[in-house]
Amino acid sequence: MDFMRAIWVVFSVVVPGIAFAEPAVSDLAARMELRAVETLTLSDQQFLLGDKNGKAATLAGVLRIPRGPTGRVPAIILQHGSGGVGPREEYWARFFNEFGIATFLVDSFSGRGIVQTSTDQAQLGRLNMILDGYRSFDVLANHTRVDPERIAIMGFSRGGQSTLYSAMNRFRNMWNPRANFAAYIPLYASCDMTFIEDTDLAAAPIRQFHGQADDWVSVAACKPYYERLRAAGRDVKLARDETLAKGIVINGLVILSDRPVPWNAEHTNPPGGLEKYYQDNVVGGPGAFVLVAENFNSFGRAIIKKLIAEIALLSSGPRVILR
Repeated sequence: MDFMRAIWVVFSVVVPGIAFAEPAVSDLAARMELRAVETLTLSDQQFLLGDKNGKAATLAGVLRIPRGPTGRVPAIILQHGSGGVGPREEYWARFFNEFGIATFLVDSFSGRGIVQTSTDQAQLGRLNMILDGYRSFDVLANHTRVDPERIAIMGFSRGGQSTLYSAMNRFRNMWNPRANFAAYIPLYASCDMTFIEDTDLAAAPIRQFHGQADDWVSVAACKPYYERLRAAGRDVKLARDETLAKGIVINGLVILSDRPVPWNAEHTNPPGGLEKYYQDNVVGGPGAFVLVAENFNSFGRAIIKKLIAEIALLSSGPRVILR
């Protein structure tokens, strides 16, 4: 299976439900390495002007080499959100490892003395993590187990914004022309900034995943930007809209939790409940349904129910909710 196809297969399995099973042996890395990423701490003005007189910073990144493959393997750089590195990034790393893809999870906060920026985004320039991604590319490209032609970048929220704008040729040429990523995968990235030459992007595909009714990071600003990008001939897609337009059904499987994240409880416990959020904003298409797992222990049974329901609902029908 080629690199890009493997990425989209992982997303077709994981994204519609954002549901994670307990770790399996196949998820575990064959080797883990802690790697330093030498970068700079910059203001947004310094970044935009190409001013390299920022404060030196050393970040830590966890490289996970997957089991099975020998020789050079594809890799994905993971950029965290405003809450810093957490279980979300760890689970994505394990899922990609299971598909034979290495992951490099970079902590852009701890090396700068930052815990989280959710309550104060001014602690770090909004564009600084773009540079962190470019410097992380060099770390991977020089690694004997990584294929430098198959390095992708993926980010969440604040990290998603960095992932998205790191595709701009003006920024790459200014800070690291070597950073030719094979794909850009922003998740719920903010598109509320407009830059000079912001439609001149790398040739690699960009696939953004975003909740329609996300009121923490709205997708509204992304739609006109993506329209401008498509008009400029760029290979970009807002994945959910593109998927439904092709007549593909999106079903959802949610795992309920009574432990919301303290800095943004609505991400895991939105008003009306996670099940209702998925009904209103995630699933779509004829016969689309939401299936609920009460906890991680019931995930195995829930995924079997989901597969049975999808087989039974091959023909169009009303949306159903399963428990």
